[in-house]
Amino acid sequence: MRRATGEQLLKKLKEGTITTEERTLLEAWYDHYIETAQPFDDITAFVNDMNKLDKAFSFAPSPNVPKTAFYRLNSFRIGLAAAIVLLVFGIYLFNQRQVPSTTADQLTHNEISPGGQGATLTLGNGQKVNLNTIKSGNISMEAGIKITKTQDGQLTYTLQETDQGHNESHTLSTANGETFALILPDKSKVWLNAASSLTYNTVPVQQGLRRVTLTGEAYFEVAKDGKHSFIVVSKNQQVEVLGTSFNINAYPGGSSLQTTLIEGSVKLSAYHGNTSHTKILIPNQQASVQQGKIQVQEIVASDVIAWKEGYFLFSSENLESVMEKIARWYNVHIVFDNPALKKETMLGTMSRHEQLSKVLDIMERIGIAKFEVKGRVIHVRNK
Repeated sequence: MRRATGEQLLKKLKEGTITTEERTLLEAWYDHYIETAQPFDDITAFVNDMNKLDKAFSFAPSPNVPKTAFYRLNSFRIGLAAAIVLLVFGIYLFNQRQVPSTTADQLTHNEISPGGQGATLTLGNGQKVNLNTIKSGNISMEAGIKITKTQDGQLTYTLQETDQGHNESHTLSTANGETFALILPDKSKVWLNAASSLTYNTVPVQQGLRRVTLTGEAYFEVAKDGKHSFIVVSKNQQVEVLGTSFNINAYPGGSSLQTTLIEGSVKLSAYHGNTSHTKILIPNQQASVQQGKIQVQEIVASDVIAWKEGYFLFSSENLESVMEKIARWYNVHIVFDNPALKKETMLGTMSRHEQLSKVLDIMERIGIAKFEVKGRVIHVRNK
């Protein structure tokens, strides 16, 4: 495709007038562009101009991120943002060949690696088990309950007996830079994000309910049980389901709790003082709870669980929220030297397996901010 044609299609994409056939052509050109890595200087300038005018931003996709993940981002966002997402990888390749990065230089001798699999299990007697150092196999066998770490790193519970008198409360917790998967005694599956914890009973049904308590963020795939509801308690809310898939973000200090439904249905109850509100969610809805009030919006639910699939996905997200996610995953501390930068918005996707230097390098090259790294502290400054 000629450069002039490419620019015309990008402009039509920005204006929202592009046809299905033209969009297919543009995406095919993008796919070829990624494979050949031949930067077009004038298109780079075109996107940079749009970037300055509209203050938009996007990450480049990592080669380690499946193309489906990258295109899923494109498929649901039309206009200028999509145009920049389509081309920013080319900008990155072009800049990488031309300009040295001060951020990359800072981290050359003090590289900060991404997080990975890891967690601590606290048993009913208070004993703590560091799952990072435990090899696959049986961890504990008590009161008719076998706890195992599988070869792929999941924690599983198997009930050998159904003695209700031997119930214990266990807690699985992840630190900054850790994530872990768990199969509960009722066969429900849970993925914990960094800096999160889940407390649960070893005998799943207590007083007719399956109940767990969450701090931080987790994705749930609840085993179906028409007789016993599954309840997740977090802060001043609880989510009740029979069998479904959903994500809860309930980090301490967050302005709101967010519950996103992937499949099935859930009943969300929020509490504040003596008042309470209840909402029923359907797939691709996200409920935000703040001071007992519930606000529901339509979203692309799969975007919310990008962390579970191994990549960051930012959808018109402010820089403060983005840097909070980076801080939890890379176990670093963030300092905004200019608080106004917290409100800068950005969008795009990148693998969570990249070194921190590459993440900051791309953000700095695109022009959203300048980053100075001192040990494990990142200062965010004006470009």
